[in-house]
Amino acid sequence: MYTIQVGSFVLNGQILLLFAFGAAGWTALWSYERRMKWDHELADVSIQAFLIWLLVWKGSLLLWEPTSVIRQPLSIVYFDGGVKGRWAATFAVIGYLLYHLIKRKMSFLKVAEAATIYLMAGLTVYDLGLAWFIPEQKLTFLATSALSLLIVLSFQFTKGQILWTGLVERGLWLCIGFIAIGFLNSNRVTVFLSFNFFQIVGIAAAGGLYFILSVMKRRAP
Repeated sequence: MYTIQVGSFVLNGQILLLFAFGAAGWTALWSYERRMKWDHELADVSIQAFLIWLLVWKGSLLLWEPTSVIRQPLSIVYFDGGVKGRWAATFAVIGYLLYHLIKRKMSFLKVAEAATIYLMAGLTVYDLGLAWFIPEQKLTFLATSALSLLIVLSFQFTKGQILWTGLVERGLWLCIGFIAIGFLNSNRVTVFLSFNFFQIVGIAAAGGLYFILSVMKRRAP
């Protein structure tokens, strides 16, 4: 857990990073919707989705360790559901977004575009914070922050809404960037040749996206 000492107060750095993530994501999405002259429906939904993620992540501790929470109710303030809680929160948000997608008959491309902007803007700020909290991995986090920012800017400076090919292309470049950045981590554990597990996943994802992109371009009129 990351902490910040302010006088006699000890602030939970993890929570601060998450709120910074949410604020950066919302700001970027709101700005994009304004430039595209959309209503701010997706920006409003993103606030609700973020709060749901946070509540499920924190509240999932009651599912994994109900006895300890019942004995010490305040523990839910200081602790969370860990990795399992993050997955539970993520699936809850995906379900929430699908609900709105179907109920409001939103464009799936539009939602995917908005989600990408939100996540990349959030990661830009989040990784900057991690570079401060974990100085031994500063270079890696600064690089991932810069990569995320470039993806966000690629949306902001594009005229008009992008097509599926544009979204897949950005995903492909993102995977390639993460694969390259993986070599900056001196503590990485290699699995195959000189690649670690996450780099191998990135290579597989990049290969899949490249195949999808090739099929899209062949079918394009």
